[in-house]
Amino acid sequence: MKIWKFLTPLFFITFLNPIHNFAEEAMNKKIILVLGSGGSRGLAHVGVIEELENLGIVPSLIVGCSSGAIIGVLYAENQDLNKVKELFINMKRDELVDFSLFEKGAMSTRKKMEDFLVKNLTATAFSDLKIPFVSVATDLNKGEPVYFQKGELLPTILASAALPGLFPPYHMEDQVYVDGGITDPLPANIAHTLGDEMIGEGAIVIASDVTPFLDGFSTDNLPGIVRKSMEVVYQRLTYLSRDKASGI
Repeated sequence: MKIWKFLTPLFFITFLNPIHNFAEEAMNKKIILVLGSGGSRGLAHVGVIEELENLGIVPSLIVGCSSGAIIGVLYAENQDLNKVKELFINMKRDELVDFSLFEKGAMSTRKKMEDFLVKNLTATAFSDLKIPFVSVATDLNKGEPVYFQKGELLPTILASAALPGLFPPYHMEDQVYVDGGITDPLPANIAHTLGDEMIGEGAIVIASDVTPFLDGFSTDNLPGIVRKSMEVVYQRLTYLSRDKASGI
């Protein structure tokens, strides 16, 4: 797990401990917290938020992608990290995934995920959230990232987390959306622009990246090859976004 801090002038640091060096500065500035995609690895975002809270750092804006969107919106609703931890710390995969032989174009329906969000997310619109929030999805027809920041909340989270192959694409207003990680798995590059528009200029961007190391994937079978290929794409896109944001 890595944490990046982006400033103007921009520079790059890794891991949580160096955050102590700028905690005092960060508390006096607006913070944009970027939570990247990563499937079950997205649970690490909870630890990132907890460490920031321990430092007295509270985000003024959260930008979430895929699993980062789920964690982010639940935290943005009431800024209640204990609730988020209770929901996810002992969660099993089958509580969100509903494998089905009858779902067209995917291995799972989205029913369990939708039921989970309906049960645990009281807010119905972006304007209901305590912390301003952006959900990142991919417009499948255009092949472009989409940054939702107003209107109905639940559909944008389901769209952001619609991992191709696992969950079916999400249809909304004649558009077809899939997982935001396909086009912008770590939306740090766009965070400054979004922040300028939503909370004003001069914010610090802290990005939580849960991209895995590639040496942990098998390449001697078809599922392993496909999965590692997707992770390579995610990793390259993540590095591109991170490097542009950090100026490296």
